[in-house]
Amino acid sequence: MVRYFGWICEAILLATGKTETQLSTSLTIGKSTNEVFLSRTFVEAIFEELNMERLLNQINDPQFYGVDEIFFHTLVINSWMRLPGQIQNPCGLRIRNLARWTHWDYGKDSIHCHSKALRHNICILGVEYLPIVRDRPEILANKVNQEFDFGTILCMRKSMNRIESGSMIEGHLEMKHYERLPQVKQMKLIQNGDTNLTTFKC
Repeated sequence: MVRYFGWICEAILLATGKTETQLSTSLTIGKSTNEVFLSRTFVEAIFEELNMERLLNQINDPQFYGVDEIFFHTLVINSWMRLPGQIQNPCGLRIRNLARWTHWDYGKDSIHCHSKALRHNICILGVEYLPIVRDRPEILANKVNQEFDFGTILCMRKSMNRIESGSMIEGHLEMKHYERLPQVKQMKLIQNGDTNLTTFKC
């Protein structure tokens, strides 16, 4: 898939103001979802320290790549760039996705889907999934189809309104879950001035 592209920093003009060793380092290509949560300092570093134009042009080829699922994750896991707010390896290679939850079903008859509806091996979320979605720690749930079950959207929105108004405590964020995530623990250490993360346990 990468047979005719150069994937070292110097070849794709990714970094500006980096050392010769960094510029000759090959990028590890990562894949995640197109929803991401990034620290503000990391986003600022992307604009201030990196040249994204050629990288985006390279992976923005619909015949070979999925730029929406590759771009940010690739930047996150290449920690040798030492960008502010960047997660250090090996955590960046195996951190849990906290942005989106998906119920996958690789069977042929969607028997594992509570809604008995399937699209591209992903269960369509009907009202049967509401108790599950309510208790999931991820921020988003995938996938909902209004033509299949609009009640899912209406009920979820009603629950969100009740939480926002304070009339329902149920559904509050479980902060301990997020505090245990390696990316959160790592950022706290860096914020406290600990930049030596060689002994950090994910």
